[in-house]
Amino acid sequence: MSTQGRRYYTPADLALLWSRSGGLCGFSECPVICVEPANDNDLSARVGRIAHIEGNSDRGPRANPNLSQQERNLYANLILLCATHHALVDAQANTYTVEMLRTWKTAQEARYSDFLAQAMPDITFAELVAITNVLVNGEQLPPSPITVIPPQDKIARNGLTGQSILWFNMGLLQIQQVEDYVETTGSFDRTFVGRLTSGFIGEYQQQRQAGLQGDALFAAMFRFST
Repeated sequence: MSTQGRRYYTPADLALLWSRSGGLCGFSECPVICVEPANDNDLSARVGRIAHIEGNSDRGPRANPNLSQQERNLYANLILLCATHHALVDAQANTYTVEMLRTWKTAQEARYSDFLAQAMPDITFAELVAITNVLVNGEQLPPSPITVIPPQDKIARNGLTGQSILWFNMGLLQIQQVEDYVETTGSFDRTFVGRLTSGFIGEYQQQRQAGLQGDALFAAMFRFST
């Protein structure tokens, strides 16, 4: 077993960690969002800390010598925290146990999922227009043919599981508004649909090239579109 504490997180694990947490600190009842929004001078910045539930080394906080270094750096062993609480849980590892951090992570992801469930039906037409315009005005790539696939077939083909299926189904609540907007806009801007399609295809191809698939790929695309 490795004892060096080397940190390496795959793009898939990072996509799951940030998307399922919603960028929220996992410490119980902490209100901090671990992403600083963009401003006129800079892009948005991730300011959260990735903490290990079971130690990153044999001598680290909450160490488990039976874990390989690869297992220590998997999504299942990671929790997103703000800088203050990351320092605290590692400094007081006897107080903040493995079981406690796992409970926090479950609650953190449930909190964000509940937020999405409440917010998704309330997304207005104006907000959908704003999101779509951002995607359309991004980097353009040659559009590829799109085949319409029934929702359940998409879920099966992409190997989606619990949380991804929930978000997928919530997105279907807005499908009629999206279809109406795309159809109306496309009727007087013939390049609109191609640009919108290119934005999604370009991001999808980049994430696939990075090795993402299944739930991790869905999570990355979800963050891209929101």
